Amino acid sequence: MTQKSKVLIFGYGSVGKKYAQYFSNKNFDILIFDPFIKIKNSNLKIFKNYKQLSKFINKIDFAIISSLAEDHYSNFCVASNLNIKNILMEKPLTNNFDELSKIKKKIKKKKLIFTQITHGNFIT
Repeated sequence: MTQKSKVLIFGYGSVGKKYAQYFSNKNFDILIFDPFIKIKNSNLKIFKNYKQLSKFINKIDFAIISSLAEDHYSNFCVASNLNIKNILMEKPLTNNFDELSKIKKKIKKKKLIFTQITHGNFIT
């Protein structure tokens, strides 16, 4: 029996829910990190603090950062410290250049596969 790939989604707002639905349809094991989530009786694996995630070091294949913008950097650091090699982050990457510089250094040092998603309006 093959083991399901795991995806950790930071933030379970409207965007996070879309990612969860997508990965659910692809038969992934989905973990949600959101300290503000108010779901009861759910089949989701929900985590509300970073310490709860520590048992998943080297066990998560993908991270999606779709949390509040001010939490992107700390979520990125947690994903990196869990040794998640594939990280996708919604815009903006961060709110300041110091954090951006640190993100770039971690990506290079840990050889991460990192993608940022931007959404734009098309002018026709």
